[in-house]
Amino acid sequence: MMQLDVIMFFNIGGGEIFFVLLIVVMLFGAKRIPEIARGLGKGIKEVKNAANDIKTEITNSTTEDDSLKKFKDKIEKEKKDMEDSIGSVKRNMAYIYLIGGIVLLLFGGDFLVRASVDLALRLKVSMLVIGMTVVSFATSAPELLVSLDAAMNGYTDISFGNIVGSNIANIALILGLTAVIYPLDVQVKTYKVDWGVMMIVTLLLLTFIYFDNILTFWEAFILVVVLVLYNFLQIKKSRSEKKSSPDEAETPSKNIYITLAFLVGGVAGLKFGSDFLILGAVDLAQQWGMSERLIGLTVVSIGTSLPELAASLVAAIKGKPDLSAGNLIGSNVFNILAVLGITGMLIDLPVKSTELIDFDFPWLMGISLALFIMMRWITKGRISRGEGLFLFVAYATYILTLLIKG
Repeated sequence: MMQLDVIMFFNIGGGEIFFVLLIVVMLFGAKRIPEIARGLGKGIKEVKNAANDIKTEITNSTTEDDSLKKFKDKIEKEKKDMEDSIGSVKRNMAYIYLIGGIVLLLFGGDFLVRASVDLALRLKVSMLVIGMTVVSFATSAPELLVSLDAAMNGYTDISFGNIVGSNIANIALILGLTAVIYPLDVQVKTYKVDWGVMMIVTLLLLTFIYFDNILTFWEAFILVVVLVLYNFLQIKKSRSEKKSSPDEAETPSKNIYITLAFLVGGVAGLKFGSDFLILGAVDLAQQWGMSERLIGLTVVSIGTSLPELAASLVAAIKGKPDLSAGNLIGSNVFNILAVLGITGMLIDLPVKSTELIDFDFPWLMGISLALFIMMRWITKGRISRGEGLFLFVAYATYILTLLIKG
């Protein structure tokens, strides 16, 4: 997710407090949804077993007449109708889990950012450090929780697909669509420094998984070390640049209980949101005959990128785009170093589908190179509407090719 330079903690009224508490209650209540679904499935299964027993008894009967035959046909029809109903319930539950997971991640991520910033301000942490560390980690929490949840359940290609897909979406989908609506200015530092760092960490990750198709603990540890060094150098450089222009004064919210409500709501939203998103994504992958990699590159990565996409498009329509190419490039760096680094330190991440290396990484590198050429030479310090359209068409082509290839 995007790194933010400055985050303001909004004043909250009584109505919003009620809304936060309502969300928290809903989150914890939602935990019983799987239990209810399992109970429903168990009951239906028992009915099916009973129907099968009746069918067997009728089949074995030596005195079967027309009335028994009609009854047998009726049981067969009811069994088929019941199986169709069960399939429909499973399909609908998958969509409910998927959409519900995305919504919970959206609210959970926003709540966690607000609470994290406010707590950091209470601890007298500067806004500079908050923007580059606290906010970066908090805004990347959905990707981290989703990737970690997928890996812990054995769906490691969803973890890789989520990050590679999100990085492609950041550049081609979000940056592209935003530039189509409102052309973006690009700082020199973005294509001289930030882009280079992004390419280096992308190549580093590719090198780690290219030869043995696995991201091990020590390789993930190296990614986390690079993340720490990168943040340290970024903070040091920014402090030296801002000595002449100190941060604007920021104050924490007046009510600590509001902050705690946001914190609890944020953590709960991210936890249940990641669980639901993975559950729904895996069910849909099985229904559609899609691979883990494909569902991670499309549904999961787009789902975790929706907050930035929505915020960026609304801001661009208003003529005040609140993102830059540097923000999204920094997000790509953070996704690889933090999300895959932390996940890989907790559990080894094998690459099950070699197409991730042979097809998806070349697309990521190609789109990144195209972005550099645009920023550096074509429009020189600007991403025009035409270039934004090119990036969006490239993303649409990539997704279409994925779906055709299956």
